[in-house]
Amino acid sequence: MEQVKTATEIQNNEQFKIVSYNGLNIMIRQSDG
Repeated sequence: MEQVKTATEIQNNEQFKIVSYNGLNIMIRQSDG
């Protein structure tokens, strides 16, 4: 169970990074006009 939990946490962290990265790109594009 511990391995599954760790894999899920890693996956969630990766998804969070991707979402944050996309969000930053959208904000930067909007500020550029």
